[in-house]
Amino acid sequence: MPEAAAGEGLDGAEKAENGGKTPDAGSAGAPVARLSGRQRLGDRVGGLGERPHSPQESFRFSLVVLAAAALAYWFTQWPLPHLLSSHPDFNFYLVQPVTWLGIAALAGYGWLRLVERPPFSRLLVGIAFLVGVFHVAVLVIAGVIGAFGNSMIAGKLINYPKNLLYITTLLAGAEVARAYLFQVWRQRSKRLAFAAVVILFFALAMPAGQWTPFGTLQRSFEVVGGRWLPALALSILCTWLVSYGGIGPSFGYRFALLGFEWFSPILPNLDWPVLMAIGVVVPVVASWLVKGIHQDTAEGKRWKPAAEKEKASAKGKRGWWFWTSWALTLAVVAAGVLFATGFMGFQLVTIDGISMEPAYSRGDVAVVREGVNPASLAVGDVILHFRGSLPVLHRIVSLEEGDGGRVFITQGDNVGEPDPSITADQVEGKAVFLIPGVGYLNLWLRGR
Repeated sequence: MPEAAAGEGLDGAEKAENGGKTPDAGSAGAPVARLSGRQRLGDRVGGLGERPHSPQESFRFSLVVLAAAALAYWFTQWPLPHLLSSHPDFNFYLVQPVTWLGIAALAGYGWLRLVERPPFSRLLVGIAFLVGVFHVAVLVIAGVIGAFGNSMIAGKLINYPKNLLYITTLLAGAEVARAYLFQVWRQRSKRLAFAAVVILFFALAMPAGQWTPFGTLQRSFEVVGGRWLPALALSILCTWLVSYGGIGPSFGYRFALLGFEWFSPILPNLDWPVLMAIGVVVPVVASWLVKGIHQDTAEGKRWKPAAEKEKASAKGKRGWWFWTSWALTLAVVAAGVLFATGFMGFQLVTIDGISMEPAYSRGDVAVVREGVNPASLAVGDVILHFRGSLPVLHRIVSLEEGDGGRVFITQGDNVGEPDPSITADQVEGKAVFLIPGVGYLNLWLRGR
């Protein structure tokens, strides 16, 4: 929108000074309206005036909101817990609510200064909340089938009003900022805006403790598969909700999830593959449910948010291939989970040493087939066994027959002497394939 048009919202100050008529800048002797000091300062920093923001001002103000959200995350995750270690209630129920309310106010101010923004729909918020309850129901059913454990968050009944204050202010700050940043950035590139907002709020949703190096490969799977991927899928869903319905729907959906987490005395105690499956699949179903239910209502039939207008121009381009790509993605994820967890008879072993160079280098990943017949193993095969709790992937250099059966002598290709002999029942599997270099990320996450 041209900047000249953005100046039409000056709350009638010019009209009041000129008998209700807008001054004509092109007329000789026409009086020029004077801006207040606050308005002049606002114009300089990109928008504390009382008129709608131009696109340039909105973008500058979005950077202020971004910096404030990043600073709030850093402050609440690192300095604040140390400063209030002896008064945790002040941390969770006073300082953090004030901090996130400040973010909500800042982003809300920018939202109200947008020239174009999606309308607010209480109906859409309610639908998103009910679909969030569906997400909770899936978790509860999984807990009934699997197991439940005591909640580390929910406490006595007297804490519930304080918990409500905490999650409400946290969600207000996060979701108002999400909606505002996406609405501003989409004016430059919708795809880049969507990706940037998804990654940003995925990072803001992760506690600082989950960014520390992982001690074991199993811990890596638990955090990445059980927490990171569901959080990423949830961020994708919430960003889609703000693209479809602006402020509100993403708040309603996340409120159902956090309400269950913070108010229920027991929570599902699920393994990471189950958490990953639910966390990835349910948000996909949720987006379909929210849109389908809303479009079946009278409001939904009239609903034409900006994102839908853009899709209307590309109608027909998102056909069978869209759903096929989702199905293929889920199939690949499911296959990867089954493969990585050993359900398909294989396991992945990250090389963390130089004993098998040059055949196996540090950072490579070996695909090990489990349950091999010891009688089928021969000299030259690379097998996995444990020396105490340490996994060892070395080559068979000789075979011996003992009283208790076959005995294997292994040695690293880059080691000058053989390992202690191992029996057939100590063999965990045989290396059948090597993926070079892809294990460096796992080593970095584990601090190796």
